[in-house]
Amino acid sequence: MSFSYERTIFQDIYRASDGCHLSWLENRFKYLDKAGIKQIFINLSPKQWQIKWLEKKCLKVSKIIVVNSKMVLEEYRKFYGEEIAKKCVIVYNGVDLERFFPAKKEEKQRIRKKLRLPLSSPLILFVGSGYKRKGLITLLRAVKLVKEGYLVVIGKDKKLEWFRSLTERMRIERQVMFLGPRKNVEEFYRAVDIFVLPTIYDPFSNTCLEAMASGLPVITTLTNGASELIKEGENGFLLKNPSDFEELAVLITQGLNQAEKMGIQARKIAEGFSMEKAVKKLYDVIEKCIKNF
Repeated sequence: MSFSYERTIFQDIYRASDGCHLSWLENRFKYLDKAGIKQIFINLSPKQWQIKWLEKKCLKVSKIIVVNSKMVLEEYRKFYGEEIAKKCVIVYNGVDLERFFPAKKEEKQRIRKKLRLPLSSPLILFVGSGYKRKGLITLLRAVKLVKEGYLVVIGKDKKLEWFRSLTERMRIERQVMFLGPRKNVEEFYRAVDIFVLPTIYDPFSNTCLEAMASGLPVITTLTNGASELIKEGENGFLLKNPSDFEELAVLITQGLNQAEKMGIQARKIAEGFSMEKAVKKLYDVIEKCIKNF
């Protein structure tokens, strides 16, 4: 029996951690690359043909397909049909609840001081690499409208300097801190007030679950499988259109006003998605496959 986290053509169990490529392309053309000519070139590129062929073949040969959200399952049903959907088993991602946990007010102040973050202002956190796909442009536009507080950006991007210059053109460079990749990301979760990820496409963003475990309200999009853990108005909010920065600004303001109460609920939800539970569910899937092999 073979198990794969990548799209190959020989595995028995495929863990679809990258989600549905056709769905990603659909969202990309809808929210990012809207120019018709660019869409044509992307669709005709050898790389895209290769990925499309490989995904279709991978799903067909796999006996079991492990997906990390209902969203991905429904995407496979939409693009590949019921035969593929029937092979899918949902195993949500897990989080290390001992590494990611809420901070009390005194500890939060101590961490902010250590990390050289503003001590008394509201702090918004964004964690992700590949800023464009993760929706950072939408978030920057929202921050300009919110005006109050600061945005902390963790992660990397090849066009970092372009994003820096964008904040300058928007005149919000003093509100945005680009801090790059950080190994101690858990400290930043404990130091801020709210987590925002207006991603264009994510099968299930681990950062959202990490933020919830850290006691933060989460704002993300319906194009993120992690949205299935968000109860609107209780532990976060959902942005229906990843490009709607005006609505996002409203949601950020509401989240900041209820951060403490919503953060408590977020932690409660996250406690049901421990890493141990996720590993156990995946092991059960593998064991079942071995018995039927």
